[in-house]
Amino acid sequence: MYKSGSVLLEDITAADQEQQWLSGRINNRDFCTNYYLINAIFTRTERRIIMRKSCDDISHMIVFGKTYPLRLPDLLHKWHVYLLDKGHCILCVRREDLSLARKEGMDNCEIPIPVKTVLRLGYHIQDDYVIVAGTTFNDAGLIIPEEDEEF
Repeated sequence: MYKSGSVLLEDITAADQEQQWLSGRINNRDFCTNYYLINAIFTRTERRIIMRKSCDDISHMIVFGKTYPLRLPDLLHKWHVYLLDKGHCILCVRREDLSLARKEGMDNCEIPIPVKTVLRLGYHIQDDYVIVAGTTFNDAGLIIPEEDEEF
């Protein structure tokens, strides 16, 4: 039996557990402990996304079942995610953050970047992470041209 807050995960149905996870009342780690549930509800790609530590804080914003409307390079399918507030994104580490990521953990520096931005700037795969160069930050966060957002 596994306990998440005051909820015993074995005491609720799969549908109830999914609803609690979607509403943010159960986090990814708790939700993913029920292997049968996670395999019954999600596709293989979706399971990889929610198991990523970088998705813990944004799991309530992930919309499953949304596929990218255009042909996505095969290498990027694994990191594609659709977020309510950002649309189609790829989970990436900015090349400018690589030294920090190596010290503090790559998961801590992985962020969602719109697919069009990733494709426009270029990327490479390193140690199971997508590395993107050329992104810029200001006080408000990552600067993304409006034309790169896809909902």
